[in-house]
Amino acid sequence: MMVNTVLELDEVDTELSQQASRQLDDIEELFATCFESIQQGGDYPGQQSPQELAACLMVINQGLRVASRKGLSRDQLSHTVDASLSALGLAGNVTDLQPKEYPA
Repeated sequence: MMVNTVLELDEVDTELSQQASRQLDDIEELFATCFESIQQGGDYPGQQSPQELAACLMVINQGLRVASRKGLSRDQLSHTVDASLSALGLAGNVTDLQPKEYPA
């Protein structure tokens, strides 16, 4: 819903749109932190930076939201998620992507 808020309210309520945009930025930062932990733990062999991966994941999320509004089935969306994660080198069971504890 945050994606919709940013897109639909930008011209109607700039302040609310900016607040939603900041929330999305916070989520992206959290993703980057998670990707950094995964990379430091040696669990991600890819070359993309944590920030690049987080930004890409946010774009995928936004695209999925648009696709769901267009009526794509849950199965179609699931295949899209699988293909996207595979392209990022993150394919596998979602439980494989759960954060692990790494030494500080």
